[in-house]
Amino acid sequence: GIVGSVHTSEIFDQVSLNAVPTSTFKVGQKVTARVIGGREIKTNRYLPITHPHFVISVPELTLKPSKLQGNYTSDWTLQSSGNLSEQIHSYQAGQTLPCFVFKYNTVKKCLEVDINGDLKGRVELLLMSLNEQGVQNPEKLYKQGQVLAATVIGPDLTDTKLTISLTGVYSLSPGAVVLGIVKKVTPNVGLVLTLPFGQTGVASIFDLNDSYRPYPLKKFAVDRIVRCC
Repeated sequence: GIVGSVHTSEIFDQVSLNAVPTSTFKVGQKVTARVIGGREIKTNRYLPITHPHFVISVPELTLKPSKLQGNYTSDWTLQSSGNLSEQIHSYQAGQTLPCFVFKYNTVKKCLEVDINGDLKGRVELLLMSLNEQGVQNPEKLYKQGQVLAATVIGPDLTDTKLTISLTGVYSLSPGAVVLGIVKKVTPNVGLVLTLPFGQTGVASIFDLNDSYRPYPLKKFAVDRIVRCC
């Protein structure tokens, strides 16, 4: 038989924050779906010698009630880099949208998410939360498939993914509250901090506490995550 795929974003018309849409289904459960497109994927079904570049077309389906009703039509189109680039640039900085957790990348220290079946997103560690303790174990902060509310920052450097924020901050404007990582502690001067968006900031020794303390730098160490504005 033919096997098709349903992306998480094509299950419900409305999704609740922090929900995991796929958790409502069981293996073997019968559902009604509609074909909305297709995708070419590589397969290991044949020997590499006889079929070195063998690919198959997999139908992409939707379970959304709004698309199952009426005369909804969709061309059978395969993803192309041109279409993806247009989709990425259709989003505006500051725009909010739902995304679906894929996994935390421990090497790049970022959360990888899906916007839809074609478009992927990336959230850097310092924009995953405003809770210092929460990002100490980022791989445990969210579940795979969990729905999150994201704010668009813009295309990444490769122009193939969307960079997004989970804190609502999409630029370092005055008054923005963000997390930073202590990069350097300078006695009698203050802190040098690594900030989101690849920026570096400085916190004066006079801006570390609300009231006077005899040793204001004592509690800070390199690589500590702090909240700042």
